[in-house]
Amino acid sequence: MEGMRLSYVTLFVEDLEACRRFYGDGLGLALAHDSPSFVQFTTGASTLALHAMRDPARLSRGVNLHFDVADAAAAAAEVSQRGVRIEGELRDEPWGARVARAMDPAGNTVELVQWLRRS
Repeated sequence: MEGMRLSYVTLFVEDLEACRRFYGDGLGLALAHDSPSFVQFTTGASTLALHAMRDPARLSRGVNLHFDVADAAAAAAEVSQRGVRIEGELRDEPWGARVARAMDPAGNTVELVQWLRRS
């Protein structure tokens, strides 16, 4: 649908505390709500929520989160200093983006994306 943009993502995670540290301390997202089973971060116009889930059959897998950044190398260096492990080398993708990748503690892929050109 034209004009629709992603504004809220909920991840169901097994280790809420590890994911809270990854997104809050590691990526530096602003904490908006914190409870024993639910954490919410604001990321500009979007919201990222983490919900504790003990049932392995309901845990999300294969989620890929994209965070637009002005400079992927600088962003990767900053989050690395906060303890986030960047997977592999920074890559220039054929669709016009420079990407740094990390994995959160729940196994979700997190990409820091610098748009070199829009295709």
